[in-house]
Amino acid sequence: ARGVGNSVASAVALPLTGVCVGAYQVARGVGNSVEAVNASRAGMQWDSEKREWIFYFLEKEKEEVEMLERQLNEGKKGKTASGEDATSDMNEKKVKDREFYDLLG
Repeated sequence: ARGVGNSVASAVALPLTGVCVGAYQVARGVGNSVEAVNASRAGMQWDSEKREWIFYFLEKEKEEVEMLERQLNEGKKGKTASGEDATSDMNEKKVKDREFYDLLG
């Protein structure tokens, strides 16, 4: 009888919990959609790295890129947007193991 009671309780509690969690997620989605529409109307863009709405200024980014290029050309190490040291090759990525890349030349 005890096992049947647990089974009946679980059969009621688990779907009810699922409905509650689902309703919460829908409410969050509606709230975030309202925020997204308002931010978009205000001219903001979503920054997926920072996970927040920002004002994007092309001129500001252009100045930052030009400054990094000047620093690299002068032999100074600059910082990338993520805060890492910039390398002399703008296309070079930080990898865990360079062995196979070095074999390719």
